[in-house]
Amino acid sequence: MYMSKFKRFISVVLCAFLLCTLLPIEKAEAAGFTVSVESVSGSFGQQIVVPVKFSNVPSNGIITADMTITYDSSKLEYVSGEAGSIVTNPSINYAINKDKDGSIKVLFLDDTLTSGYISRDGVFTNLTFKVISSASTTATVTVNKANFGDRNLSPITAQFSAGTITLNSGNSTIPTTQPTTPPWTQPTTPPQNSSGNFSVNYSQNSWGTGATVSMTITNNGSSAVNGWTVNFTFPGNQKITNAWNCTYTQSGSSVTINNVDYNAVIPAGGSVTIGFNISYSGTNEAPTNFIVNSSSVNPGNPTQPPFQPTLPPTSQPSTGPIVTGFTAYVESVTASAGEQVVVPIKLANVPSNGITTADMTITYDASKLEYVKGEAGSIVINPSINFAINKEKDGIIRILFLDDTLLNEYISKDGVFANITFKVSGTSTVTISKATFGDRSLKPVSATLTAGTVTVGGGTTQPTSQPTTGPIVTGFTAYVESVTASAGEQVVVPIKLANVPSNGITTADMTITYDASKLEYVKGEAGSIVINPSINFAINKEKDGIIRILSLDDTLLNELYKQRWSICKYHI
Repeated sequence: MYMSKFKRFISVVLCAFLLCTLLPIEKAEAAGFTVSVESVSGSFGQQIVVPVKFSNVPSNGIITADMTITYDSSKLEYVSGEAGSIVTNPSINYAINKDKDGSIKVLFLDDTLTSGYISRDGVFTNLTFKVISSASTTATVTVNKANFGDRNLSPITAQFSAGTITLNSGNSTIPTTQPTTPPWTQPTTPPQNSSGNFSVNYSQNSWGTGATVSMTITNNGSSAVNGWTVNFTFPGNQKITNAWNCTYTQSGSSVTINNVDYNAVIPAGGSVTIGFNISYSGTNEAPTNFIVNSSSVNPGNPTQPPFQPTLPPTSQPSTGPIVTGFTAYVESVTASAGEQVVVPIKLANVPSNGITTADMTITYDASKLEYVKGEAGSIVINPSINFAINKEKDGIIRILFLDDTLLNEYISKDGVFANITFKVSGTSTVTISKATFGDRSLKPVSATLTAGTVTVGGGTTQPTSQPTTGPIVTGFTAYVESVTASAGEQVVVPIKLANVPSNGITTADMTITYDASKLEYVKGEAGSIVINPSINFAINKEKDGIIRILSLDDTLLNELYKQRWSICKYHI
C-alpha cells in the first residue's frame, strides 16, 4: 500500500514536533511573528482566493508548520489550496487537505532540514473557496490552531489574525488586498494542444474496505498538452478520501480529476501519475470508461495486482525475546528457499498511555529476501486509515501509523504491529533500523529495537564445532574467536572485545587480515554490543585478505560500547 502524501506529512511533522520536545533547548523568540488570513469579498456562485500570510518571520526561519484552518461551510465551499510564494519546493515540502467540511489542514516541512525553510514574509498558502450563500452576510476564516518550529526545531510562538469574507455586497470578487497568486479556474475552452490521443492506466491495491489507486495518464499525441482533466464514474459506492498530485471533485459516483500547477504539461509521449485513496463496501470493481479533455479513452485492462498467497512459515515463529520496557522487535522465523514467509513485527510492554503515532524503518538483505507485501497486525485499529506500509527501495521498508482520530484508535495492547511477507532465497537479518513513537499526549516514547532473522534451512552452515573458549586476558582486549569447520562449509568467526573500559568505546577502526588462499570472505555484520548498527557500524573487504571495520557512536553520547561481547561476526 502506498501512503498518501498528506498522511506521510502528518507522521513526519508529528515526529518533527516530537523531536522538538526531546531537544534541551529554549523556546525560540519570534517577536511579532503573525499568521493572518486576508480579508476579501465575493458574490454568490463565484470563486475567491483567500491568502494566508506570514509576517515578521523570525531570523532563524520556519522549518516546520502544522496549521488547522476553519471556515463556515454553510457559506463557503472549499475548492482547492496551493502553496504561496514563500514556500520552497512545494511538491515535496507542502501538503494541504480538507479534513472535513469546515476544516482544512495545512502542513509544511523542509524535507532537507537545512535549506528549504521559510525565510521571509509573504503568502504561505492560497485557499480557493466557492461562495454558496446568496445572502448579504460575512463569513470568518480562522487559523484555529497551529504549531511552528525553527531551524533548531525550537517551538515558535505566533499570533493569529482571522479574515472576514464579505459576501454579496457587490459584484466584485477582487480581494480587498490583491492576493499574490490569482485564482485559477478550469478554462471553459481547453488550452491549446489540450485535446489529443490519451490512454489511462488504473491500478489499485485493495484491502477489503479501502484501496490505494495509482492512475497514469499518457499523452500518445505528437504535441505537448498543457492542462488536463479526467472524468470517470465508479461502478460501485467507492468514495475518494484523499488524493495527491491532483485536485478532485466527486458527486455521487462521478469523479473529475484535474492537474495541479507542477504537472499540467504532459509532453508528447510522456505521462503523469496521480494517486488517491478510496473507501467502499461490497465489491471494488475498477472504472472502465475514462474521458480525458473531452476525448473518450480506452483504458485497456484496469489492473488489480494479483493476490499473493500468504504461505505460512516452514516452522512457527520462534519465541520472542525477553524484554523489559517498551520494545519493538522482529520475530525470527525459518523457511525453505523459494518459499514465502511472514515476518511479524511486534510491540511489547506498550505504555499505559498508548501509542498514537509511529514511524518505523525496516531494513533487510534484498539479495536474500524479496519483499512481497505488508499488512497491519492485530493491534492496529482501522488500518485502512491509520496504517501505511511501503517499500521505499530494495532493502528498505517504511511503516507509518497515526491514530487519525487523535483520540480513540491508538495502540493500547501488546501484539503484532505489522506482518511483512518475503520470498526467501537466503538467510537474512531483518532490522528495525530506526523508529519514533508518540503517546496519546504526543509525547515521545523511548523504545528498545530488536532485530530478527529469517533462517533458511540448509543455508548458512554452523561451525562443525562450537567456538573455543576465548583467551584469558587482562586489560582491554580485542580478539578473534577460534573456530573449526570443514572444507566447503561456511563458518562464522566472532571478533570480540573484553574488559571494555568504564568510559566505553565511542570509535573503533580495525583491520582484519586472513589467508585468502584458504578462506573466502562472504559477509560481515555487527555483533550484539553494537547499538544502532545501520548508522554506527561499517565493514568492507578492501581486497582479498584484508577486511576493514569502522565503528562510530553517531550520537557521540549514548550509543558507545559498555559491555564485553562480540563486536562483529564475519562469515568465511
